Amino acid sequence: MREGRALSPRSPTRGMTCINARDQSRASARKAGENAHRVSPQGISGMSKDLRAAAVQVAAHAYARYSNFHVGAALRSVSGKVYTGCNVENAAYPLALCAERGAISAAVAAEGAAFRLQAIAVVAFDANGVAQAVTPCGACRQVMVEFGADAEVGFDSADGWRTLPAADLLPHRFILREAAPN
Repeated sequence: MREGRALSPRSPTRGMTCINARDQSRASARKAGENAHRVSPQGISGMSKDLRAAAVQVAAHAYARYSNFHVGAALRSVSGKVYTGCNVENAAYPLALCAERGAISAAVAAEGAAFRLQAIAVVAFDANGVAQAVTPCGACRQVMVEFGADAEVGFDSADGWRTLPAADLLPHRFILREAAPN
């Protein structure tokens, strides 16, 4: 969605869900009469319209009582499954949960420690449903590169929809060195 368009999710889902991405992509391609996957100007493939649509749908479920900033994220794991998450705020602001980490948590809960991130779409809307420019926060960027430094990240920027590798969002990420055996 571009800035200025209202949020209009189709049959929103509740909370975090898993969708068969291959079936969704095929249905989207048939419906639109085109390939559901697109290649960004940076030459990265993997982001598809179904991820962005799922992010829009789940943003409608955000608990954004304090900021009225509704964020939705939808990711595709390398296994081909799609997981979603929305922001969940709290009166104690630091306890809020970002949509991106919510989606990643759902993926890890479903797939275990072997989960790897292929692509993630992030969208945000104000209280009136108008699309807003948004990029993942630093904590979400760190979590994304943990599960897929080469994963494609898509988001609305001031210049429109952008996609780039997760590692490009956090080029100087924290890396925990393994402890030497005693």
